Amino acid sequence: MVVVDPARVPVETVRDLTTKDLPTPGIPLDLLIADGGLWCQHGGLNRDHRPCPALTAGKACDCRGILNGTADLSGTPDRWLAELTSGSRLIAPDPMAEALLRRRLPAAHARRVTLMDTSDVFGDLQRPKTVAPRGDSFGLLAVGHAPADFALIQHLARRLRQMRPRMPIVVFGETLDDLALMALGNLAVTGAVGAGELGDLARHYALGGLVIARRAPLFGHPLIAAAFHDVDVPLAFVDWSFGHAQIAAVDCRIAPARNEGSIVAELLAWIAKW
Repeated sequence: MVVVDPARVPVETVRDLTTKDLPTPGIPLDLLIADGGLWCQHGGLNRDHRPCPALTAGKACDCRGILNGTADLSGTPDRWLAELTSGSRLIAPDPMAEALLRRRLPAAHARRVTLMDTSDVFGDLQRPKTVAPRGDSFGLLAVGHAPADFALIQHLARRLRQMRPRMPIVVFGETLDDLALMALGNLAVTGAVGAGELGDLARHYALGGLVIARRAPLFGHPLIAAAFHDVDVPLAFVDWSFGHAQIAAVDCRIAPARNEGSIVAELLAWIAKW
């Protein structure tokens, strides 16, 4: 049995299926680490959009409580890890997830980490051999509808309007309020995009650079993989590999512990270079 969202699955629910006390051996339990839910019920950001110390600094999570109207059912990482048997695995869908797991887990559990081969489905996180600006447009990739990501896009777009009012801004994907973003002026929102379209869209809009506007960890997502291996312009992203991701010299890796204001300041400094 594979658990893919430990933040929302009670440990007790799977214990009945995996317990060794059953008349027949229990079902082996694997954990697929697609986000930060093993450590933080909110996935990596608290309600104030601040990074969870459990993920960024290895401290106890202080983001717990009520999520979506339900009590915290997931327990702690120790409770989940205690349910693993000798045959259990901690599955990383991409190298960034693998790096986070090896950083956050005790050595005994880090040896259980297995990296999935998803290159035939999602691609990988390898950057193109040649990465350089194609034009003067600025791209933002929206992945999901998290309020923290929308706030980052809106904050950055407003500052760019002040710094470079003539720079075209393109948001790839859907956001919480597309019309509010377009009201800023000289900004287009494409709506939903597929992973296979992203490289062509970057060329069509003559991007100077692209920001993956996702603050909380999300691993194995096809749009994020496509941004890495299909988009051959400078790329900026929150680096949940903590420096282990292979990037181009012109790319910008952002420390996960940064707050929204410092992320925007870092991105503006990066944009000023091209």
